[in-house]
Amino acid sequence: MTNLKDKDVVYLTYDGLLDAIGQSQIVPYILELSEKVNFTIISLEKKEYINTRLHLDMIEKFKSNKIRWLQFRYYKRNLVYLNIINILLINIFCFYKLIFKKNKPIFHLRSYIPFFFIFFFFIFFPLIFIKFKYIFDMRGFWPQEKIDRSKWKKNSFLLNLLFFFEKKILSKAYKIICLTNHSIKILLIKYPKIEEKKYICIRTCVDTNIFYPLNKKVNIKNMTLGYFGTTKGAYNLSKVLITYNNLLKFYKRIKLIIVTLDDPNKILDNIKNFNINSSNIEIYSANYLQMNYYLNNIDIGIFYLKENQSIKASFPTRIAEFLACNKPIICNNFNEDISEILEFKKGIIYNFKDELDLNFVNTVNLILKNNYLSNYCRDFSIKNLSLKEGSKNIYTCYC
Repeated sequence: MTNLKDKDVVYLTYDGLLDAIGQSQIVPYILELSEKVNFTIISLEKKEYINTRLHLDMIEKFKSNKIRWLQFRYYKRNLVYLNIINILLINIFCFYKLIFKKNKPIFHLRSYIPFFFIFFFFIFFPLIFIKFKYIFDMRGFWPQEKIDRSKWKKNSFLLNLLFFFEKKILSKAYKIICLTNHSIKILLIKYPKIEEKKYICIRTCVDTNIFYPLNKKVNIKNMTLGYFGTTKGAYNLSKVLITYNNLLKFYKRIKLIIVTLDDPNKILDNIKNFNINSSNIEIYSANYLQMNYYLNNIDIGIFYLKENQSIKASFPTRIAEFLACNKPIICNNFNEDISEILEFKKGIIYNFKDELDLNFVNTVNLILKNNYLSNYCRDFSIKNLSLKEGSKNIYTCYC
């Protein structure tokens, strides 16, 4: 493999590195690849994280790994004009990196918004624009999410504008990283002129040294379900609560642990709406580094994703986290990739509609016993959803 240490990669992200998503899905990859790649990172960071211990530690870590980090302040919606000023300043910096530096960088765009960090070239210097390389790390179908989750009208001007930019971003990209093979199939049909060789599927991965199983014996009689992450947006906690309530018919005592940053009072209200006994439901808030502890206090993970077009491109971080900790999963068949992953002793695809029966319960018990004895979930995670595997695939995009 060619050594790229003498070549720049400018990593552009609208998500903050100090946010949970940045800590889990950006920083580990950057650190893993920094031995081979010379990184400059540009991100927008929230005020509440500035000068915290996390912030200062990250600065020190980047410095020791010779990673340059340009931090811009993230402003909330009522100060959107300040974010626009930030985007203009980032455009100027990228212009400088491209025009005046000897080594021409590759730009790594994490999702759609960072395209506007290089928009200056697109509008004013189209001949320069076509000569440099950028990788579009797509993450999901953002315009489609506006329809599915935010209820935007399909023929609205803003939505059509987003789809216009989606086509432009995809067509000009050197490489396109998708989270699922299912999304690549959809894009090949939607944009037939874009070459298939541009696409690469890199599913959401985790550091298996941070997420790992502790020696916890499976307790089938007193089983613990685990729900991790947001209860809003693409997710439907109500489906999980109903399933939990139905499982109470088959187990003497079953606990549900919910680990989320969402308002616990709203979750408790939701539990009351379904007349569910909350005595065995526990709600916690946890940061990124605390997640492994909570994951190891459950027996099996559970979640439900709302089924629509945009979800075909999603691969939640929690899947890799559950499997890395050797925890099987109960979830719905929201895209082709999840059905492929859970087909062998790693979980159950359940539609959250059918009545639960003894066959379902016996399957859950068998999967739990198998993973306690043989670590099917953990082994799969190391081979397919580990930080090392994901970083290796990203590196091929830079070559």
